[in-house]
Amino acid sequence: MISRINNYSGRSLFIQLFFVLGFFFLITRLFYIQIFQDDFIEGKIDSRLIHKDSLPAKRGQILDRNGRVLALDVTGYTLEVDLDLFDPNPDQILSLVNILNIEQSSIVEKLNKKNRYRVLKRHIKEEEKNRIEILGLKGIHYRQNLKRNYPQMEISSHVVGITDTERIGIQGTELVFNRLLMGKDGVFTGVKSPIGFMEGYRDSPQDGSNLKLTIDTDSLNCTADEYAEALEAEGIIPSYGPYPLGIPELGPLYKHPFLTEPNLYGNSRFPLDYNREIPIDYSKVKNTYGEKLMSGGITIPMQPSFSEEYIGQIIDANRKVATAFK
Repeated sequence: MISRINNYSGRSLFIQLFFVLGFFFLITRLFYIQIFQDDFIEGKIDSRLIHKDSLPAKRGQILDRNGRVLALDVTGYTLEVDLDLFDPNPDQILSLVNILNIEQSSIVEKLNKKNRYRVLKRHIKEEEKNRIEILGLKGIHYRQNLKRNYPQMEISSHVVGITDTERIGIQGTELVFNRLLMGKDGVFTGVKSPIGFMEGYRDSPQDGSNLKLTIDTDSLNCTADEYAEALEAEGIIPSYGPYPLGIPELGPLYKHPFLTEPNLYGNSRFPLDYNREIPIDYSKVKNTYGEKLMSGGITIPMQPSFSEEYIGQIIDANRKVATAFK
């Protein structure tokens, strides 16, 4: 009996000692974190309370020598929905389809996704935003953004160039002077709360610099097509518009058989189908923006076989046509 009591007392003492040591190590760890890892704790708290939002800088304008705007940023909105709150009736869905000018099946497909937050459309105009707000839909959010716009597209597109969807220059003047035009994005840092942002700090964006070109968009009173037709009358055959191959019956470049079939290297589809997650069928493509952009350009093909006399004729013909349209 005494032996059993002693064994029980020994086990009890061991368990008590184990809990005491565990408690001691826990207290020691808490003191260590509080004293030596205070920044770590504050960082964890801030990551749950502090919200940062980018403030895009406006890209600089591109102007001609007379101050006419050739390229500028316009304000738009990205339309987002919170599927936990967004519950439109059929009439409201139809109204959204008409306002946004998109297929009803596209909206339904996006609303059936598992993600809580979905983007319905990017770069909607202020007018469209106001019309949607009248519908009184819950779960609708608007995120302001910027889009590049080219008011004189047909006249100056071949010189000004274009930007990508992130407003980064990829062609022409937009590419060459990209650093000058870009500017520097700002940031808004706010403290979250159940009722929104209580306070915050705004680091304002620095807009890009404007760029004034020496071209004069008023110097020629004609379109690219009219200029090309006048050159043809002088015996110079240019390629212009959305048909850079000089074969109008084929349509735009992306309608050419080497893309629509495709047929670049015999029966091989490389590189058009190389590691593509979503295959592209060029026979179904319609790039209205690209066609409009290309319609402002004129190409005069040059061949090594051209004599100096013929090149002189090309120069004289351009001078004659340019003078006639001034």
